[in-house]
Amino acid sequence: MSARTTFTNPLPERTTQYLGLTFLDETGAGFKPTTLTLTLYDVSTRQIINSRDRQDILDLNGATVTAGGVLSLRLDAADTVVVTDGTQDERHIALLEWSWSSGTKTGKHEIEHRVANLDRV
Repeated sequence: MSARTTFTNPLPERTTQYLGLTFLDETGAGFKPTTLTLTLYDVSTRQIINSRDRQDILDLNGATVTAGGVLSLRLDAADTVVVTDGTQDERHIALLEWSWSSGTKTGKHEIEHRVANLDRV
């Protein structure tokens, strides 16, 4: 798995969105991690969004992971806000950090996405 996935189409601000990926071990087999956290932040200001700073999301807080390693992460309206007034689009990062194999192995992945500042929202 690469270190970053970038979505080119912006997400409308203050909307519910779903992000996903599959956790793969060194053999290419899917697995469910033993720990999984999310840090959500704005790239330009480094501001944490919606208090999601290393928040546990292993089958909690809008996320589920199957036994085969498929993650579905729900971002709620409070997760897709524009933090800087006057910005048309903002780049946000959803940083995922996880461990497996009794904590002896770790991984990180960034999901970069833009949030579109909509008129009258």
